[in-house]
Amino acid sequence: MEFVGEIVPEDASEDEFAQSVELAVILWNLALLPDDRRGEILWRMGQRASRADDPFFTGRMHELVDLRRQRYGDDRRLVVDYRIENTKRGRILWVTSSDAGAAGTGGE
Repeated sequence: MEFVGEIVPEDASEDEFAQSVELAVILWNLALLPDDRRGEILWRMGQRASRADDPFFTGRMHELVDLRRQRYGDDRRLVVDYRIENTKRGRILWVTSSDAGAAGTGGE
C-alpha cells in the first residue's frame, strides 16, 4: 500500500485506485528485471499508452521503479496475484508473491 500511495492518493475513486494498484504491481515486478530488459519494457509501456510524446509519463515510470529499488531493494518477491478489499477501516491490499529467483526472472 505504501508503494501504491506513491502513484495515487488514498482518497482516489475505486477505479483510479484499482488502476494504480495494477500499475504498481507491474512496476514492482519490473524492478526485479535486469536493467536492459526493464528499460525496454518501460519504453514499450510508454509507446502502448499513447504517451510516447510525453516525457513526464516515461520519466515518472522510471522514477517509480528506481524508488521501488531504493526503498525495497532487498525485497526479492515477485507479485503473482493481488486482491483489493474495501472494508469499514479502508482499503486492504492482499498480495500473493513468490521469490523472484524461484519465479525465473533471471535476477541481475
